[in-house]
Amino acid sequence: MRLPNTVKTRTLLLASALALTACGGGGSGASSSTGTLLTGGVIDAPIANAVVTFTLGAPLNEANAQVLGTITADGQGQYSIQVTFPNTSAPVFANAVSPDGQVVLTSYLGQASSLLSASTLNPTSIPDLDISQVSTAALALYVSQGKAYSNLTPALYTQLLSTYHNDILPLAASIQAVADGICNHPGNFKDTNAMAINIALNGASSTVLSSASATLPGCETHLQSLMQSIPANATWAPEFEQGDFSVSAAPSFTGSYSLQGLIAETGLLAPNTTSTTTSTTPVIATTPAPAEVFLDSSIIIDTSGHITSTDKSVSGTLNGRDLILNITDSTGHSYSLNEHMGTLASSMTSGGQAYSLSGAGVNTSSQILTRFDAVLAPNNVLPNWTGLISASDGSNDGLNCSHGAFGVHLLTTGPMVGGISLGACVTPDASGLVLTPSALNVAENELMSMAITNNVFTSLNLNEPLSTGSTASATPFVVTGQATFSFGITSYSGSLTYVLGSREMFYTLQSSTAGTMPLVGSIAMNNNPLDQRIDH
Repeated sequence: MRLPNTVKTRTLLLASALALTACGGGGSGASSSTGTLLTGGVIDAPIANAVVTFTLGAPLNEANAQVLGTITADGQGQYSIQVTFPNTSAPVFANAVSPDGQVVLTSYLGQASSLLSASTLNPTSIPDLDISQVSTAALALYVSQGKAYSNLTPALYTQLLSTYHNDILPLAASIQAVADGICNHPGNFKDTNAMAINIALNGASSTVLSSASATLPGCETHLQSLMQSIPANATWAPEFEQGDFSVSAAPSFTGSYSLQGLIAETGLLAPNTTSTTTSTTPVIATTPAPAEVFLDSSIIIDTSGHITSTDKSVSGTLNGRDLILNITDSTGHSYSLNEHMGTLASSMTSGGQAYSLSGAGVNTSSQILTRFDAVLAPNNVLPNWTGLISASDGSNDGLNCSHGAFGVHLLTTGPMVGGISLGACVTPDASGLVLTPSALNVAENELMSMAITNNVFTSLNLNEPLSTGSTASATPFVVTGQATFSFGITSYSGSLTYVLGSREMFYTLQSSTAGTMPLVGSIAMNNNPLDQRIDH
């Protein structure tokens, strides 16, 4: 199997449907003139000739699941099918099974009555029409908590993606590792979905990552790489933000803006989209450069959703809350990106409304997988970092933090420090954030056979020296501070950078040992007051 051409695939799906079609009643062959046309793929990596089934009420082979339509995907794992949906609020699921039955993937698409209103749907409108390891991981986590499939709603699914981001990521990495043949399929599980649910169940008493590591011994290095590559892939990144169908009309974004963001290359090579051979673990092409702050203060979005900038460094299109974006940085490097736009909570800004962008794509020259988090704001709008306190629900997420601070669970991805779980206390102030270790949660290595002795999370501080409303910084929505990790006798020190509203931070660390290469990666976060945005 191989990984998909992410940006190109989504663009083509906007314009055309594939030749394979089927009637809503099941089977393959003749097309139907009624119902909703659904197009997508079975793409943990393209799974040729997978059987794709759409069900109502529950996933395939679960109690009370009603089959709405079935088709066999083509040799590239792509499908197109006409399905007639009933006028009911019951949830709809997409299910895919590989020819050998060992790879089983599922996804949640939304409520049947909402899907009924559309004539054509594709992964641009519903990311989870690409039935993947991410969508499967999210549902495995949901059902492992004892929740009924029949009760799933768009609001609950959005909450699931946000609250359990740190758990969905390693679970998705485990599914891909087995489905792609990167790691051995555990013999005690009949398929990948059964394995994922078991990992999630066992993770409830520890962490999902440690459970995955125990289930797939010897796979830790691959899990590290996959946890970097999956959220940096333009197909899968949207599935972490919004997988189902949004029935809410997006507001008008017409106007002039400043785009302040962070370009973070992973060093991992984008997949070869012409090869049909089985993929291996993500290829490390280069040591990634430190995350780069990006600024363009002359962005214009017109009434048709076209995005331009005066200096021509940004262009793209906006469809609802989804953007296809092309940006060129100050050194001439160009990036093609798929982004999803959420609305920042009003308490987090002053002077007006701002929007949070999250997504991924590639460096168009090197084909390196790249993350891009940003804030799109009118030039007179500034961040209100202390507004994070009012956005907090008072929870410390099981961590011991002082008054005025809130707890955040962090999960590092990247070489060497990938898989380290950190507990931090966050104290907002007028100019940014201050992060300190939680007294009840020092660093823990969740990758069982790669244990590092004497893990000590010594310090982690994040603060930009500017006051709210100051013009001292051109990118006040982006803050940078010093970070230090110590593992035994080795210390890594450097910088940590964060964009307001995003679900991850990016670090660049240098070992105290002479001659070593810098470590560049990200730190993922579960739902917390830093992530107060409306994605639907």
